[in-house]
Amino acid sequence: RACAVISFMLVIGLCILTHRQVHVWQNSVTLWEHVLRCEPDSAISHTRMAMALQSQGDTDGAMKHAQRAVALKPDWAVTHCIFGTILYRRNELDAAIDSLISAVALDPDDLDAWERLGAIYMIQGKLDRAARALDRVLSLDPRHAGAMYNLGDVLARQGRVEAALALW
Repeated sequence: RACAVISFMLVIGLCILTHRQVHVWQNSVTLWEHVLRCEPDSAISHTRMAMALQSQGDTDGAMKHAQRAVALKPDWAVTHCIFGTILYRRNELDAAIDSLISAVALDPDDLDAWERLGAIYMIQGKLDRAARALDRVLSLDPRHAGAMYNLGDVLARQGRVEAALALW
């Protein structure tokens, strides 16, 4: 009987805690807002908040958190990569390149940064640079479909159709 009462109280307590937690984790933004209230100087939390806001289309909010993450951890490649990605999506291509170059300088194996660099260079018509960046992606992940497709596009635009077809 005592065991049943203790179990019942435990279940009630867990239900109350779950109810409170549901309000914190309604979605990724509310979760990271809560985390940042607890840890306002957490670079990873600002990075994750930037990603969550970006996924919801709030590029201004994402930009603010990405900038804060870079300020807190300028030696983390991921903060530069996320910041560069947000700049890219805002069509601030030169600034995005600077941030992504910082990312690959800190981590030469940052596949996402190399891929975004390749995409930006393609947009700018800098096909040789795009090809080098996309080649780097494929050296890190030979089956990376996006890099294969984009490199094929670069090669086709350079008139190297046979090589492009091999990638598509």
